[in-house]
Amino acid sequence: MVSFERAATDWRISCAHIQTDSGFSSYHGVDRSLLITSGEGVMLTVNHQTPFAFTPCSAPYSFTGEDRVHAQLLNGAVEDFNVMTRRNRWLHTLERQCIQGSCHVFNHADVLLIYHARGGELVCDDGVAQHTVLKGELLVSSALELQLQTSSGSDSDIYIVRLQRQII
Repeated sequence: MVSFERAATDWRISCAHIQTDSGFSSYHGVDRSLLITSGEGVMLTVNHQTPFAFTPCSAPYSFTGEDRVHAQLLNGAVEDFNVMTRRNRWLHTLERQCIQGSCHVFNHADVLLIYHARGGELVCDDGVAQHTVLKGELLVSSALELQLQTSSGSDSDIYIVRLQRQII
């Protein structure tokens, strides 16, 4: 399980278990993004609109902390990956990427986070040092470019979060 915060009022990255049908907490002034990391998924209802299936194959879903969100489990518990940023201080993007062997990740934001969701060891080279990231771990970087290499040529799934400070 990962949980990482810069400050309670700035940004937060976390994984959560959803074990029962329930509503999401409300966070005024916060933008959120979500991915399902394990389990079959949920039916999400946002602001009483038509429910939709949100599964591990779904693209990241972004919404505001003020939205009324309810999750109904499709078939048992799920785990999700959450990104939350204070709207007037940070912008964020979330993407999922499958790595087969190696790849480059370019950073155009203030903070780059790589969450290793699936696979064997992942070696991240920022041009200064190499970092080994295991499944379930999060790498925080300000490097402009990372070279990622999977162990033994295996596939790995990563979640890439880019955080950009708002100019006030």
